[in-house]
Amino acid sequence: MRAGCAELSSQRFYDDCCTMLADSGIMVANLWAGYPDHEECLARIHNSFADRVVIIEAEDSPNRIVLAVKNAKLFPLAIDDTAPCEIALRGATR
Repeated sequence: MRAGCAELSSQRFYDDCCTMLADSGIMVANLWAGYPDHEECLARIHNSFADRVVIIEAEDSPNRIVLAVKNAKLFPLAIDDTAPCEIALRGATR
């Protein structure tokens, strides 16, 4: 991990992101699935945004695009607000 990166994946960082967003705000992050703490980062985002998270995966890339929504009214993509929603992009290009 590069110097300074730990702060950018901490629970406090994601909590602060949620706090600083406007009520209609959406945080977008590009996470590398090969990062050893990848699942922990996702768990922190889920925690900060009360599970209002959409994960977009591409079949040909280890990257995941994570959308985290501050306001529950702006989260229509999940059928159940308590369950995370994952979307896979087929044939996505880099």
